[in-house]
Amino acid sequence: MARLSSGHITLEIKFRDIDLGWVQYDVRFLWNDKNIVNKEVLKGGSDYWDDRKEHAFRVNESDRDSLIPFLETVLATNQADYWEPIEPDMILEILPNRMFPFSEQSRSEGYYTIIAMIDEYNFENCIAYSGDGLALIMACNREQLTDFLNALKEEYEDFRKRFGIN
Repeated sequence: MARLSSGHITLEIKFRDIDLGWVQYDVRFLWNDKNIVNKEVLKGGSDYWDDRKEHAFRVNESDRDSLIPFLETVLATNQADYWEPIEPDMILEILPNRMFPFSEQSRSEGYYTIIAMIDEYNFENCIAYSGDGLALIMACNREQLTDFLNALKEEYEDFRKRFGIN
């Protein structure tokens, strides 16, 4: 698993599985290493949704990971961008040299604002993606973001070997 932390807040992303050729991720929002989200509000009622690991959000991508290339591009270009897998379970936006809340005074060289939004489709009684959801907003420096990327790369290498992905 890869973790990006700011103070007591952590974004955790783990490569989980391959299901019908789709890359599956587990995503958790943590406070002092405890899940912030109450499992009772998460979607359930089917084998797919009931198979959550540690009450994680379920995120899907098509036949390959696109999160790692996204992070590499943001670090290489230092330009704001966002990642949204083919199933819009999550949007991860990275804004270089900006600190939340955004204003002209919020510029901060060498820091990144990270916005991780989970679509409400992951929650009980929601039947479709909406673009609305729960967001975690945090700040990190370049070294922390690079360490997060490297942890994802290590995990993806093990994941590829386990599932025979080229």
